[in-house]
Amino acid sequence: MSIAKKDNLHLLIKSLSKTEKKYFRDFLKKSSQPKLYLQLFNQLEKQSKHDKNEIKKVFDTKAKELPVIKTYLTQILLKSLTNFHRQSSNFDKIHQKFSEINILLQKELFDIAEFEIEKIISLCRKKDFQHELLQSLEFKKQFLLQKFGPGSETSKKALLEAIEEQNSLLGKIYNLHQYQEIQASFYEHFHQTAGLNPTIYTNLHKNSLLAEEKSAESLPAQILRAELLYSLHIFKDKNYQEARQSIEKVIKQIEYNPEFIRENPLTYLSLLNKQVELLLHLKHFTEIPLAIEKIRQVPESYQLDTLQPAVVRPMMEASALELQLYTSIKDHIHAENLISKLDQQFKNLDSPALKQWPVILNAQIAEYYLETDQISQAVQRIKTIKSAESSLRENETLFQTLQLDLILALKQKNFLQLKQSLQHLQKYYQAFRKPTRLEKHFLKMLKDFPTLLIQPRKHKQLKKRLLELNDAFEKSTDQNHSRYSAKIGNLDKTRQILDLINDETLLHFNLKA
Repeated sequence: MSIAKKDNLHLLIKSLSKTEKKYFRDFLKKSSQPKLYLQLFNQLEKQSKHDKNEIKKVFDTKAKELPVIKTYLTQILLKSLTNFHRQSSNFDKIHQKFSEINILLQKELFDIAEFEIEKIISLCRKKDFQHELLQSLEFKKQFLLQKFGPGSETSKKALLEAIEEQNSLLGKIYNLHQYQEIQASFYEHFHQTAGLNPTIYTNLHKNSLLAEEKSAESLPAQILRAELLYSLHIFKDKNYQEARQSIEKVIKQIEYNPEFIRENPLTYLSLLNKQVELLLHLKHFTEIPLAIEKIRQVPESYQLDTLQPAVVRPMMEASALELQLYTSIKDHIHAENLISKLDQQFKNLDSPALKQWPVILNAQIAEYYLETDQISQAVQRIKTIKSAESSLRENETLFQTLQLDLILALKQKNFLQLKQSLQHLQKYYQAFRKPTRLEKHFLKMLKDFPTLLIQPRKHKQLKKRLLELNDAFEKSTDQNHSRYSAKIGNLDKTRQILDLINDETLLHFNLKA
């Protein structure tokens, strides 16, 4: 779902932290018309959902000027954010320095320019900013050529060294792009088919970029290689030990470079979450609490801003995994405590970048309540998810919620609710994706199930359909790993639905007998 242009300013304002808002208000005082822009800013900040008509009413006679006012307010906001983050973000510091160096070179203030260029080259090397280092070396070449000229022996050696380092950087960047290309092709193929066919799998394993560890020439390339190997082992050969080793090895490599973690917290935390997800699947429950605690300690260990989305998102994901653990081991005390903490955290997740997490975690909470037969609480969470504004980012969560709705209807033996749940599921497929062959089979079965169960003359047909459905499920499980197949969805829940159908059928037949 694309974001309408008219909502962009509202989304920008809702994404601001308290300190960013305070800085902006102080920044705005320097504007020639602070009251006008502050009035619009305050009105948009109050709105939980953008309502342009409400804004027009507030501005009344100046309503026609709103498009211009909004455009200028956006520009001021972005300028304010740039100034605010200039001292805290290395990326911003470097790009600000580029502007300063460019001015110094134009004025031919070579001594000052040389000092700033060497300083920025040193910072880029330390932070492993390859593209920025490439640009910094370009400034160094420009400085040498401007100051000494192309034929100068004085600058020849330094010029050649800069070119040699640039060539090396270009090689590393190209190497990274090769891994990105493999990754893009892998997921494009995987999402378009029911898994990887043997030929593609064999070709990927023979690819030297994946087969040889030394082929990855930079840490970002090593991370991509590890993630690709992880996916191959998960999706195709189910070699979970190899999958685990590939992830844990690259995690250790990252931990040798704390600067990388500070600059890329999302990458590091996402890998830690992958590790926990795999431990959950392998039922290595005793290892998970320590792994979760390690994730919790990351912000403090690496002095990260705990409010930035790149930190909050993986932390929320870790909470979802933690709740899965408590559900699996039936640790109700820790589960209830975690749910209580999450409900408090949801109140602070008002940023557009984080709004999907209450939806995702409520789905996990609903699943916990279903597992523990707390039906009324499960119903309430499912209602909350259904009433939330869904986007493409949450569509798999919405699908899982609709599956939970089906489970709930079957558990309660409520065939009217089952019919309504199926209608919601049909709407989901129309909005987001086509159902797989197995899902089509399930939809047909669930639609016909009440009739087949209630009418004795159709019991033979019901038995035959159930055998066919169980057989189709087993084949799908063989072809696609139950936790990691994005195309099939969550087969664990599908299995649960199938078991409920089987149990209800068996119970019905026993009662009849």
